[in-house]
Formats: sequence, C-alpha cells, structure tokens
Amino acid sequence: MEGIATVLNGLELNRGDEIVATKFCYDSNLAIMRQRAARDGLVLKLVDLPFGVASDAEIVEAFERTVTSRTRLISFPHVVARTGLVLPVAAISQLAASRNIFTLVDGAHSAGHFPFRLSDLGCDAFATCLHKWMYGPRGTGFVFLKRDRISDVWPLFASWSNKPSNSIEKFEEVGTVFKALQASIPEAMLFNTEIGQEAKTARLRYLRSRWARRLGDHPRIRMLTDIAAEPATAFGAFTIEGMESKAFARALLLEFGINVSAFSMEEDASMAGIHLSAGLPNSVEEIDRFVEAAETVLAR
Repeated sequence: MEGIATVLNGLELNRGDEIVATKFCYDSNLAIMRQRAARDGLVLKLVDLPFGVASDAEIVEAFERTVTSRTRLISFPHVVARTGLVLPVAAISQLAASRNIFTLVDGAHSAGHFPFRLSDLGCDAFATCLHKWMYGPRGTGFVFLKRDRISDVWPLFASWSNKPSNSIEKFEEVGTVFKALQASIPEAMLFNTEIGQEAKTARLRYLRSRWARRLGDHPRIRMLTDIAAEPATAFGAFTIEGMESKAFARALLLEFGINVSAFSMEEDASMAGIHLSAGLPNSVEEIDRFVEAAETVLAR
C-alpha cells in the first residue's frame, strides 16, 4: 500500500485531469484515488468491465471506451482477486502509452502467483506485497517504476538525502524503521526459488482445477472463472442458482468445518458469489472433501 500510495499521491496531476480505474481495484486503492480527486479537483472514472469471464479484447475495448484526452493515469489490478481474471497488462499499457497516459498496476495477487517479467508488462509503475503468494511476512513489498518515469513521481516521504529526482532511491525511507521485516525477505525469496515458480503455479492450478471442473458441471453452478485461461491462478469463483452465497458458506462452515468466502463487490453489491483460493499447504484430500460437502449442500 505504501507503493500504491506513493504513485497515486506523487504523480503530478492538474485540476480536471482524469484517473481511470476499475470496480475491481482494491478498496484502499480507490479510497486514495477518491481523496486525491476531492483534494485536487480530479475526475475519477471506473471502467465497466464484465463480472466474471472476459476476453482480453473485451477488456482492452472497455478501457479504450473510457479514456479521453483528459486521462492522465490508469490504475488497475493485475489479477481480479475475487474471480481470478488476469487483465492484459501489456495491451492496456500499450494503449495508455500511445496516448501518453501513466499506468499503475496493482500486482498484489500476481507476484509469486504465476510466471511473468516486469519488463514484458510495459506498465509505468507496479506495486506488490510479498505476504500473499510469495509467503513472506506482512509489511513487505516493493514498488517498481520505469527509469524514465521516476522523475514524474514525488516520494511519499520527503527525501532528506538529496537524491536526484530521477533516482529510485528518493523513495526509500531510511529513518528509524523496523528492519526485521526487510531482513526476512531473502528467506522468502529462497523458499520460492527452491520450489520454482513453474512448479508453484502448476500445483495451484491443479488444486483449482480439481474442484472447479467437478463443481463447474453441476447444473446449479455458474462459474465466474475461466479455468482454461492463461496465465492460470489459484482463484476460482462461482454463483449458485436458488441459494444465497452466504447461506452456502454458512452451511459448509457449520456442518463440515470448511471455510469459503461469500463476497460482494463494494462498488456493486450485485457482483456477488463464492470465492476459493487453495494454497500450497492445502492437500488433495481437503479439496475432495470440499467438493463432496458442496455437492451435499447443493443437493438439498
């Protein structure tokens, strides 16, 4: 969040400029954008993206319809956490670059989740945490800016070290800070590199496919996630015909001791469903037990 806030508050914008975001942006990100818009007289616009499965072409077209000659910043998540939709960052960044629009990507749910290179994304800035799919401690993360864009962003904390405006070091807070978290990052990196990203992603994808393929064939289930899409994630989501998501989640928890997330998007409560994200510690037996319990509840 420090990286997100640094870019959103530090990019130079003028009254009347537009920020384009999405309904699927993290609520804290949207709170920062709304505060910046209220403070500086900016316009915040939300792209109307499909809820659930969507093609790259549909997504890019939606962004293209939303941006105007006044748009100066586009901010969006690499992965929609609720449904596992992976946005085509490179294509959106290319669209933005053709119009001299700054792109900020929230990579909280992509770093350590599936293989990619920052250099291939083409975005101007990318921020992520390390406590999710990198399995690092809370409070660790990083922010990346293209070298030629560093000077466009003011640091969140004023740099007393007189670093030049085009130096990434100007963003570093080197006062009296808690160093133990940073010291743990190499251990988290070692854990991940020893497993290997390809192997991690394959395991996560296998666990998701194991439950999603079976439940996806159920007549009462509508999948919100395309489990054949690339790149693959651990996320899967669905809606249930004739049953509220909260009732389904409550039955699984109280009767079977299985915890799933019944969600509704803060920006649009009609976007609701059940979200699952099995992780590396989950076993095949746990996945199968969930499917059996879900089928029992759905049979009622």
